[in-house]
Amino acid sequence: MKTLLISDFDGTLNIPCAQQKNTMNMEAIQRFREKGNLFAIATGRSLRSLSHAFPKWYAYTDFLITQDGAIGYITDGQAVTQLFMFKIPNKETEHIAQVFKRRAKRCFRDIVFMEGERELKKHRKDRCTKIRIWCSDAEDARSLHRIFAYHGYNIRSYFDVERELNHDMHRLSWIHDDMAHAVEISPRGITKATAIEALKEHLDEDINIVTVGDDINDIEMIEAFDGFAINPSPAMESHILPGHDARSLAEVIDKVSPL
Repeated sequence: MKTLLISDFDGTLNIPCAQQKNTMNMEAIQRFREKGNLFAIATGRSLRSLSHAFPKWYAYTDFLITQDGAIGYITDGQAVTQLFMFKIPNKETEHIAQVFKRRAKRCFRDIVFMEGERELKKHRKDRCTKIRIWCSDAEDARSLHRIFAYHGYNIRSYFDVERELNHDMHRLSWIHDDMAHAVEISPRGITKATAIEALKEHLDEDINIVTVGDDINDIEMIEAFDGFAINPSPAMESHILPGHDARSLAEVIDKVSPL
């Protein structure tokens, strides 16, 4: 039976300041696919951001999951075809916009509604897959995070990543200096695991699915799909099965598809 290996990108497939290990990962993926297996990346990044950080992603992938599960693609070389997209309901975008409007003068600089890679005009915000709010400083980002967490939204904020994972934000390759005070809201209930379930509908054969991650946004897919962890955060450690930790993606590939 074929195996579909789905890996997080930052800190898993791509480890900052570990070029030798990253090269080994790429070589292992090539061997893995040469055996007839499939490989996918599941990331919180957008496709544009992934392409900036990993320009040759198309040489290694069969599928992509971006924006923490909101969008899925099938890839064929540099050609990309969208398979599914989960959007934030209009009622929720209106609520978020109203919260922003009430507080904007005091705390927040701007709000952006996005559909995939495209920034939407305000009047088309019913089609968005992600909302990004730019805050004045870290304290305003914390305040905004608390507000929307209280209402049960899916939130990704960079100060929160630092707090939860005990990371130095400047070592995380996916955080740009101008995004340190940004808060992102994604479709409620959508995770990398739900995206994998949606992806399974487009597979024309039974396939073994294995996942790899390191972060709190990988926990659901790690638990649901035979997950391995690479340098896991403290919040993730209790979710890992015995023997399902590794030092690199290449090591995981050796475990699931030995030479």
